[in-house]
Amino acid sequence: MRAPDRCTHDAWRDMHGTQFAQFSAEVLRRGAAAVLPQHLPDRWLDALLEEADLLAPGAWGPEEEDRAQECCAGLLGAVLVVLMAQRGHPAQLEVTVSTLMNHLHCYILALAAERVSRDTDICLEPPTLANLFDEAREVRGRRRSAEGC
Repeated sequence: MRAPDRCTHDAWRDMHGTQFAQFSAEVLRRGAAAVLPQHLPDRWLDALLEEADLLAPGAWGPEEEDRAQECCAGLLGAVLVVLMAQRGHPAQLEVTVSTLMNHLHCYILALAAERVSRDTDICLEPPTLANLFDEAREVRGRRRSAEGC
């Protein structure tokens, strides 16, 4: 993952406030299938990957820890939308922090795999709603042919 350049760009604001409201309206409100990496427009895929960069260990100094907690609204929203769908849209959702973190990591890997598929000649099999958070999911890849993936 690429390291954020906090000197020239406050990346943590990308999915905060107005931009998060746009992400919510354009993606989250469309349902769980809309947050699958293969269905995201480049703009939102890149914004979520930037958030993922900010969650990396050492991305924030001790004086910035409070701001770091605000940086993952898009990722968290996407994971929660899928979790709610997987559990039949309950009125209330309870999930442990460790489970949530595992799901976030699976989602981040799926986002990165989608970026690889879009930007290289390596085509990786995209996740489904059923296997997105499956840590044992096998990701199949192959070279892109003239016909595509």
